[in-house]
Amino acid sequence: MPEEKSFLEEYSKLNNNTEIPGIFAVWCGLAGLSCAMARRCWIDMGIYTIFPNMYIVLVASSGRCRKSVSISVMENLLRQLEPSPNLISQKITPEALIDAIKVVQTNDDKVFLKESCVGFVIADEINTFLNKKTYEAGLGSILTSMFDCKSHFSYHTKGRGIEVLNDSCLGLLAGTTVEWLKAAMPDEAIGGGLTSRIVFVYCATEAKPVAITRRSKEQGEIEESLLKKLKKIMTLEGEVKLTQDAWDYYEQNYNKFYKETTFYDMPTLAGYASRRHVHLLKLAMLFAVSNRMEINVIKTDIESADRILTLSEKAMPMLLNIITSNETGLVTQEVYEYIKKASCISRKTLLAKISHKTDARNFSYICDTLIQSGRIVSIFKDKDIYYSPI
Repeated sequence: MPEEKSFLEEYSKLNNNTEIPGIFAVWCGLAGLSCAMARRCWIDMGIYTIFPNMYIVLVASSGRCRKSVSISVMENLLRQLEPSPNLISQKITPEALIDAIKVVQTNDDKVFLKESCVGFVIADEINTFLNKKTYEAGLGSILTSMFDCKSHFSYHTKGRGIEVLNDSCLGLLAGTTVEWLKAAMPDEAIGGGLTSRIVFVYCATEAKPVAITRRSKEQGEIEESLLKKLKKIMTLEGEVKLTQDAWDYYEQNYNKFYKETTFYDMPTLAGYASRRHVHLLKLAMLFAVSNRMEINVIKTDIESADRILTLSEKAMPMLLNIITSNETGLVTQEVYEYIKKASCISRKTLLAKISHKTDARNFSYICDTLIQSGRIVSIFKDKDIYYSPI
């Protein structure tokens, strides 16, 4: 009998023969697992508790990396579940989000009604949900508190006074472009604030074009299998236990990152660095249920979590720098992306691509900055200057 594939393996296969990048498929699969687990499983860390909810934001240029399609595939799967998770996908005010999270649940009208304060936000364009205006209106503080799944959370509303949420939990799967990322995050969200609780997943590699996509019989069977697994995962609950070798690997990984990372020296990433172990253990729980449909964590689960987290962390300094950069900084990053994508591009061609955003004098300053910072090199050939990434 062939060995049964893990949830993430099956979910990745569901995205085959599409233009969805593999890295986006995996992280959307992890988001779906997070939504299904909600607040029913946890790791006891003594003075605090870790739940498997996550904030995941896919970042790529418009169009070719298929952020919205990646998210919609998972959303379609989650909306088929019974009982349905509390999915929140519309543009929303802080007060409306509180109302959306406070859902009265019952399977029998004769039993006592129980209030659930669990929700999962899906926003294929994060700016429709979170931007500087909604952040300042109070949405930022709600998202920050909800990530930590506080047992008691109080929020002051304009019309109803103090709203109290018990056993709250919120997850997030969203997408954005590099250009719109700055508009979504105000300065106060950076560092130890909201961005330290978000895993930004960046993709710059376009998939091969797929002009015609059709739903095959095999994909239908895969979707049925995924739904069965998600329904089973929704029944799992209890304290998550780690094997001793899992704890040993986790401790080694924690100490290694603490001593070697440069993130603590970056104001934009110091907060993330201090929470990195929380993201690691959240992901380890998700890999455990994906691989074995059980909540207890073994060493390979933490190894898998570390690998995918490390991969995503490569782009985080660049993305956080964009959020805090001025206009010249944004153009500098755009110039670099053109050079990186082309591998080798002439100065004349590059200036033509960027001339609507800067003049020749500032363009020269940007290219000199990229050269001096060791990101690109310049080569003179064919009576023109060419740039290549390092």
